[in-house]
Amino acid sequence: AGNPYGKFWRVRECTTHWAFHSGGWFWHPGNTYPLSLCEHVNLYYRTVGLGANTIINLPPDNRGLVPEDIVKAAERFGAEIKRRFSDPIATMDQVIKDTIVEIDLGKAQKVNTIVTMENIANGQRIAEYTLEYWRDGKWKRFKPMNYYLNANHPYRSSVGYETIGHKKIDRVATVKTDRIRFRCLKSVAGTPEIRSIAVYNIYE
Repeated sequence: AGNPYGKFWRVRECTTHWAFHSGGWFWHPGNTYPLSLCEHVNLYYRTVGLGANTIINLPPDNRGLVPEDIVKAAERFGAEIKRRFSDPIATMDQVIKDTIVEIDLGKAQKVNTIVTMENIANGQRIAEYTLEYWRDGKWKRFKPMNYYLNANHPYRSSVGYETIGHKKIDRVATVKTDRIRFRCLKSVAGTPEIRSIAVYNIYE
């Protein structure tokens, strides 16, 4: 529950001692087993997807080794993240100092995920923004869909477009379009600087 207009800035932190496996920190005989792949991917969206780091927490057992089932779970998790984010439809990979950034997809394609990064070398500035797609001769707003996978409730109380910082992953209702647009609506300090935008069609 950060305040984008606050006096101090700090790195976003996350506690994941129960998010990748059961049992809390360290290894506990009979009570350390991996959670499901779905829960691991939800963890990724709720941490990396909101600009934080993910502390996966892989504890060694009484052999000094990470248990085999947790190793396999970590491998599956890495493969799934690679599947989702290694092949974007389109990217913008240059720093743009502006309140509006448009991306031409070349042709009409399905879009349901947009990853935006600020150029935080010059500070985090965006406090509110919107994502739009071109349809029927006008710009329309993407509907945010930041929900837990396989659940019917959001992973935060207010699902919308607020701060970005290092990285923000926005899952949106799937639409077919040939153009998308980012618009900054509020900035805490001057004109925002967008480092990159990547557009995806990710199937669950």
